[in-house]
Formats: sequence, C-alpha cells, structure tokens
Amino acid sequence: MKKAKIPKTILYSRFSKINTKLNNKDSLIKTLLDINKDVIYSDIPSLVKGYNNEIIFADIVIKQKNGKDIGLYLNGDTYEMITDLQFWVQSLPIEVF
Repeated sequence: MKKAKIPKTILYSRFSKINTKLNNKDSLIKTLLDINKDVIYSDIPSLVKGYNNEIIFADIVIKQKNGKDIGLYLNGDTYEMITDLQFWVQSLPIEVF
C-alpha cells in the first residue's frame, strides 16, 4: 500500500514565511528548546494553528500560549519559518529569533 503524501504547507494570506539558512534539524531543535521549552517535533508533519483557525503543516512546531503557533518546515536544503507575525509571543523579537 502506497503511503499518502501530506503537503508540508498550506499557505493562507495571514501567514508570513521567513527564509532561514538553517539546515540541521537536531541543532535547530536544540537551539529552539533553549529559547522555548514548548517545541513539538516528530517525523510526521504537525499542524500549526493561525488566525481564524487557519492551519499549515510543519516539521517543527513552537506552541504559543495564545494558540497561534510557529512552524518550521524543510524547504529544499533549509528550514523556513511560517507564522502569523501579529500573534508573535516569544521572549525574543522576530528580528533576533
């Protein structure tokens, strides 16, 4: 039986996509856990919630207390972050993050 391929991203107008130069998942997760203990990751895509219940799939998810999460997904050789910047609730501003 062939495994169904789930698209990693479903982009909606409220989400912002931010390119990174990060390409090592283990190092990325370790760094994210230093910043935020609520990082969720697995070998299957997880849902990221945004404004008005919009969703995307991501390889790594940072849960936020406001329910509007941050996702990172592998796009080619590097990870891209996708989130609704209006709901950014992290200890570091997006420019530093």
